[in-house]
Amino acid sequence: MTALAADDNIAARVRIRYVPRASIDDHWPAILELLAPAIEREARNIGPEHVYDDIAAGNSLAWVVEVEDKLIGSFVTSLVQHPRRRTLRIDYLAGSELSEWWAEALSAVEMSAKQCEAQAIEANGRDGWTQYARRVGFERRWSHFELEI
Repeated sequence: MTALAADDNIAARVRIRYVPRASIDDHWPAILELLAPAIEREARNIGPEHVYDDIAAGNSLAWVVEVEDKLIGSFVTSLVQHPRRRTLRIDYLAGSELSEWWAEALSAVEMSAKQCEAQAIEANGRDGWTQYARRVGFERRWSHFELEI
């Protein structure tokens, strides 16, 4: 999926694509460099090796965002079968110049969700993501809390 993105000084080609499972080894180091802080936030539950294993096994998809062949963003999605419906979940998302590619990335995710016959897209994120989520129509349903014991 491509789109023309503009910033104050230049127009650049933005390309958003998923990484085929067979190619994940070639892309993983660069993807992990971007996603490491997001994965680290869940370190008590999951590590980078688990995210990689899910992608390699076909349980999740890794996506890359490139501008003029430079990797500037990445995200991981997975299909979730709830008792009443199927959703496509954005598990991790990170990168620079997010405002330039977020809406286009969501379009790619929405297309993927429809192909998988999902009824919705869901995501968890820090409070700072609320502004990006609301701009494209996400509705905040609840907050997640944890108490370590």
